[in-house]
Amino acid sequence: MLKKLLLILLFLGFLRAQGEHYEIIVELSKAFLKAKDAFVMIDKTYKTCVKTGHDRTQIRLQSAFLENLSQTEQQFDGYFEKDFKSVEVLKTLLKDIRSLEKTSNKLACITPKNAKNFEILEGAITQIIELEKQMDKFINGAK
Repeated sequence: MLKKLLLILLFLGFLRAQGEHYEIIVELSKAFLKAKDAFVMIDKTYKTCVKTGHDRTQIRLQSAFLENLSQTEQQFDGYFEKDFKSVEVLKTLLKDIRSLEKTSNKLACITPKNAKNFEILEGAITQIIELEKQMDKFINGAK
């Protein structure tokens, strides 16, 4: 659903876009999809880990981690669904993701793939923050 909404917004952006504005919209879309894919991969890895089972304490920790990851992903989605309200929201999400990554390192289910997915996720959100700044400059320059 969210991807469809983004594609519709992207199409509408194409209709109104000019030059740099068009490029920023395309890059925002790419970064968004990259972040969504990383969220999905991290979630999938830990769900698989929970299913394979460890002791009850680890299962509880992993389940709590998955819940926090889900909430962070919902906040990320909310940013895009609410007309890109504030870059500060993304900066807070970036801090939350770094905290989740530290938490994930304490879980029994640690894989190099997770570290790479967190790196991709952080990179995508950092890119979105920079693109938002570019968009603000473009909009302010157009006025």
